[in-house]
Amino acid sequence: MGLPVIMSVKEFSQNAGLPEKQVRTFCHVEGFPAFCNGVKYMIHFDEAKKWLADYAVKFKIN
Repeated sequence: MGLPVIMSVKEFSQNAGLPEKQVRTFCHVEGFPAFCNGVKYMIHFDEAKKWLADYAVKFKIN
């Protein structure tokens, strides 16, 4: 079975190999595919990976 489509900040951080603090910051950037479920942010994994790839190209991040 694959990864879940929607995951918490902590789960996304672990699966994407990014620091949790950075992922929390991305949750507040316009266009990042996350939504607030009460007090917890949830992230659409596939869309977030695409967003990060576009973000890296836009800011020329290797």
